[in-house]
Amino acid sequence: ITLNRHIPAHEEAKPEYQGIKWYWFCESCGAGETATCMPQTCSACGSNDITTQSILSPNGFAVDFSYQKHNDVNTPNFLPFNTPRINFGSASWRWLANEQLGRLRETDDAKVLYWNGGLRQEGGKSAGYTLCLYCGRAKQQVERGKPAFTQHQRLRGGKESSAEIHCPGSEPNSGALKTDLWFTHEAKTSAIELQLRNPTNENNLTDEKTAWSVGFALRFGLAKLLGISEQEISVLVQSIEDGAFGYVRSIYLYDVASSGAGYVSQFIKNMDQVVKIALDLLACKSNCDSACTGCLISWDSQHQRRHLDRFTGLAFLDGWSAHNRLSKEYALFGDSTVVELQSLAEAIRYRFYRHQVEHVSYFAGGDPDDWSLSSWNH
Repeated sequence: ITLNRHIPAHEEAKPEYQGIKWYWFCESCGAGETATCMPQTCSACGSNDITTQSILSPNGFAVDFSYQKHNDVNTPNFLPFNTPRINFGSASWRWLANEQLGRLRETDDAKVLYWNGGLRQEGGKSAGYTLCLYCGRAKQQVERGKPAFTQHQRLRGGKESSAEIHCPGSEPNSGALKTDLWFTHEAKTSAIELQLRNPTNENNLTDEKTAWSVGFALRFGLAKLLGISEQEISVLVQSIEDGAFGYVRSIYLYDVASSGAGYVSQFIKNMDQVVKIALDLLACKSNCDSACTGCLISWDSQHQRRHLDRFTGLAFLDGWSAHNRLSKEYALFGDSTVVELQSLAEAIRYRFYRHQVEHVSYFAGGDPDDWSLSSWNH
């Protein structure tokens, strides 16, 4: 890789800081984040049951001058697809029409971590890479903890003044070889997180197949409603353990464009229409056995093929949508009453900007001393 050096690399120079960070993931609550120091406990729940991994975002890539080009397609090794991780931060939750349906939240500061951990060992864990901090030579490891190389020549640095092409990072006490690294890229974007419940038994959505199937169906519904390509929005599913909500498979929809494109933010405003389109997709006109290119399989969902089943997704979403309405107690305007998932200020601004209205009537109940309109999320 291309190192972020500020001074030339030579025999006397020590390896410079290359922005090596730590990514941690909490096995208890599902939280995760990147940090400059290796954490000991989860910042969200305080658990010490966390998995840590050293990571580096390369400045660029380089090839050894001695590398011989070829056109043998049987030689390259292709690495498996790695599902990204998303960190949602501390955005506030909003209940859906009732607590039996679940909750959601949105943010413009979600961080998506794309990673390459090299070859996978038995058990599925990535072995990582060995990196020389002197010259930038990197090579994937076969086993974690064992360097992929030790003695090596400079990657692209040429010879020393003494005509030596041997890299100083090969020396046993140089401290230049970093092992078990993942190469990553972290992107900030807009995202929504859904934690759904089965309203018939009030159990959280924990089945992975159902979560992925519902997620991709909702992505299709939102993309079709907005008239955009599905490639503008991506889907993730992660296991989360929340002390108040319990264990659940969170469904994430996020804008592929860095810093967000404003697409997923439309989900909350158009959720009923999105769900209706998603149900039509899961019905599958091709009447497939589980998933096909006519329903759930697309450019990115192919990587989750073993987790796709339109029947489980259809059964869950159909029952869920049937209960996605206000109880009679709160349906003050009859069947036309709908729940407002945006904050009060956002909802009013949206209707003034998008609709030709002259005034908005707001009806509030209870004791006025208990009102807190600025923090009201329903």
